[in-house]
Amino acid sequence: LPSSLMAGFPVCPKLEMEFGDLNESKFRWFKETSPSAHMSGDQDCWKEVGQDRVFTPSNQDIGLKVMFKCTPGNGSRFGEPKELLSSGVVEAGPGTCTFDNRHMYTQKLTDESSLRVVSYNILADIYAQTDLSKTVLYPYCAPYALEMDYRQNLIKKELSGYNADIICLQEVDKGVFVDSLSPALDAFGFDGVFRIKERQHEGLATYFRRSKLKLLEQYDVMLSEALTTDPLHRELLEKVSTNPSLKEKIEN
Repeated sequence: LPSSLMAGFPVCPKLEMEFGDLNESKFRWFKETSPSAHMSGDQDCWKEVGQDRVFTPSNQDIGLKVMFKCTPGNGSRFGEPKELLSSGVVEAGPGTCTFDNRHMYTQKLTDESSLRVVSYNILADIYAQTDLSKTVLYPYCAPYALEMDYRQNLIKKELSGYNADIICLQEVDKGVFVDSLSPALDAFGFDGVFRIKERQHEGLATYFRRSKLKLLEQYDVMLSEALTTDPLHRELLEKVSTNPSLKEKIEN
């Protein structure tokens, strides 16, 4: 389970399963009946609050730990249930977010004749934790709000609320793609691919809604290589070459 849990924000566990199917498995969510009640070891200290793969805590859950139970299934057969206890308690969320108003326009999925595409630079953690980021770029931002666990809660809620068909993300840490974004977006119906940048610790992630789209082939294109080797980009290369500093940045 994620280390940071906030009221009003979806909790998406990372699940790995062998000889089972997530779509045929059973999920149950529980919360403590009172703060630290789980310390008693009494089964009555837990109250069931959901049976979906994703659980969104409410303000009534603040200060309580949650437990997730998964029973792997494959057709008519089920395995032994496994339990996960949250490392921390549910905390208060930030309240109304700027994306809440935007979600009012994307409450429904698109029909078969159209696609909704979302693109975001989500700020890689390696850039958010530098002295430059904290003192120059984002001095107005509280340190806790730059922490990846906190930001991931906001990112997941915002992306899921757009009901997109394609999601294009930049500055994605590889660990975030594998351990955080992919498990969450998989629960919301997305598959994804990732390409790390050369000589970098972050890259690009593309997700697509599997109910509407299917991955046939994958091509990874490096901009610096394509500009200098593909005749199709000759005009673009000529324009870039008029700005030496930009050309050097792209090539290096």
